[in-house]
Amino acid sequence: MYNMRVGGLATGMDIDQIVQDMMRIERQPLDRIFQQRQELQWKQEDYRSLNNQMARLRSSALSLRLQGTFNSKIATSSNENIVTVSARGNASAGTYDISVSQLAGAAHLTSSGGIGIEDSTAPLSEQGLDNVEGKYRFTINEVEIEFDADKENIQGLVNKINRAVDDEGNSIGVRAAYDSDLDRFFLSTTGTGTDAEITIKPEGDGGDALWEALKFEVGDGGVITAQGRNAKFTLNGAELEKSTNEFTINDLNFNLKGVSPSDAGGVSVVVRNDEEGVFQLINDFVELYNETITLANGKMLEKYHRDYPPLTDEMRGEMSDSQVEKWEEKARSGMLRNDPMLADILSDMRRSLSSVLDEGGLRTLASIGITTGDYSERGILHVDEGKLRNAISQDLEGVKDLFTKTDMGIAHRLYDSTVSGTAKITAKAGIESDFSLVDDSFIGKRIRNLDKNMGVLEDRLQRTEERLWRQFTALEMAIDQMNAQSMWLTQQFSMWGGR
Repeated sequence: MYNMRVGGLATGMDIDQIVQDMMRIERQPLDRIFQQRQELQWKQEDYRSLNNQMARLRSSALSLRLQGTFNSKIATSSNENIVTVSARGNASAGTYDISVSQLAGAAHLTSSGGIGIEDSTAPLSEQGLDNVEGKYRFTINEVEIEFDADKENIQGLVNKINRAVDDEGNSIGVRAAYDSDLDRFFLSTTGTGTDAEITIKPEGDGGDALWEALKFEVGDGGVITAQGRNAKFTLNGAELEKSTNEFTINDLNFNLKGVSPSDAGGVSVVVRNDEEGVFQLINDFVELYNETITLANGKMLEKYHRDYPPLTDEMRGEMSDSQVEKWEEKARSGMLRNDPMLADILSDMRRSLSSVLDEGGLRTLASIGITTGDYSERGILHVDEGKLRNAISQDLEGVKDLFTKTDMGIAHRLYDSTVSGTAKITAKAGIESDFSLVDDSFIGKRIRNLDKNMGVLEDRLQRTEERLWRQFTALEMAIDQMNAQSMWLTQQFSMWGGR
């Protein structure tokens, strides 16, 4: 790079300003490319904004094309202190009567009284318990555990039981705890029902002494046992049992909370179609559709201001902040005005919604109260809330078919239209993604080509500026040398003339 610059000392010219003016002309091709690139970037941003909106509409259409959306049920209980209930999509609408006589429970074993432990951090043999010393071996649910009372404290026994696993690495399903305030030892199963059991068997002579000291009732042979219980209830007259309080029958999820009073009747469970949920999904879908086409129509009708090109750095430097803001508002307006691709996408979406089902009582959106306004609204949908609710209430199957029927349903067709539309926009403008390092869209490639051209021009401008400075510096030096020679000659003539 040429660094030596002499700016007008000899010629008296403002070389800096001259070079700037000349470079301003040289930069015009680069500025035009920059402005082209900026317009492409704005257009890409507008396309991507539309694509994001269409993706949300696509998700909504996907929900409405699924029959499960219309099969959703609501279940209510007349007494949620006794039983709560929820319904799956295939649950049959109707009324169910349930009476609970017993809740499912875990197996429990508890010390019958205070054990007599004074220091829970000291070995168990030092607590003054009868005959508690040395090592003990016992099994809980057929898994052997060894405990050294001379070295381990009560919490050590708790930890060994809680960490015990069988040969396959599965937990024995028993939890132990010691409460120092109550001075009692507790055992319980993690599961409920009659299959939930606790069976403790001592190994070797004197093995039952440990459990007797812990105040457990030891049976024949030193065996201690406890068993859980099943939930017992009557559902629509049938007496049933379940091992847990949470279970599913005929796609109804029951959660038993309490026992029914003997002097009261059963709990009434009512299952009905989720008509409000269906209405809300359809209404939300219409609102999202309207937002999408309003955004697209707005972009297509936006005025393009040809006299407001994107600002270069030089132009920006000559304006105030408010002037820049107003200029750029007009400069980026109309990037997608009369865009033919968007026009095709919108036409395809409108055709999808105006399609007619081949059969059935509800064959169009208008038949359920969803209509378009006049032409000036450019496809905006309007919902007659009363008519839509009535259609859902009177003919939910017909409403479901209108949206979900394969290849014919409105949601199917609109979903296909949005998939096609987003694919076209993505091919044109790419997507916003942190995972995509290269934008291979049409606009993305054009921007990369412009970046390359700008790089070439910037290198050329740098060389041009250096050349101009070399030339003006040489001119300055030549003029300076001529001035020096002129002064020398003047001095010589002056000397000779004096003789």
